[in-house]
Amino acid sequence: MLRRILVPVDFSRSSRAALEYATLLAGRFEAEIELLHVWDPERRKEDRDLVSLGLHSCTEAGRKMKEWLLSLAPALRERAHGRLEVGDPCARIVEAAGRHDLVVMGTRDRPAMARLLHGSVAQKVARRSHCPVLTVHAEPEAPVQRAPLGILVGEPA
Repeated sequence: MLRRILVPVDFSRSSRAALEYATLLAGRFEAEIELLHVWDPERRKEDRDLVSLGLHSCTEAGRKMKEWLLSLAPALRERAHGRLEVGDPCARIVEAAGRHDLVVMGTRDRPAMARLLHGSVAQKVARRSHCPVLTVHAEPEAPVQRAPLGILVGEPA
C-alpha cells in the first residue's frame, strides 16, 4: 500500500516535475506527501559566515516550501507537509526514506565527468534507500496526465 511519499526538493525544475508526479500518485492512492529540503553547509565552506548564510538559506527555503505546498490542490494540501533539515542531502534523504513507501525525486542532466566523479544525489539515494525511488527529469517526453500503473509497493520477496 502506498501511504507516504517523500519528495526531496532543491526548488529546481526537476524538483517541480517530481512534485507533479508525486501529486498524481498521492491523488490516486490517497497518500500523504512530505517535501524535504536539505541545506548542506559543506557545499558552502568557502563562505565565512555560515551561520548567517544558513539562516538566510533556511528562511528562503522555508518561504519556497510554503509557496510550493500552497500550489497543491486543496484536497491534497491537507495531506502534505514540508520539512527543512541541515546536513548531507543523501544521508538525510535516505534516513527520511525509511519512514516512507516511495521517494519521488528530480534528477538533472549533468556532464559525464561530473557524474563520473561525484555521482548525483538521486543516484546515491536510489542505491541506498530501502524503499523504491522514482527519478524524474525536468523535461518529460510527454506531459504528465495520469499516474503510471504497475507500481508494486510491499515487502520485498
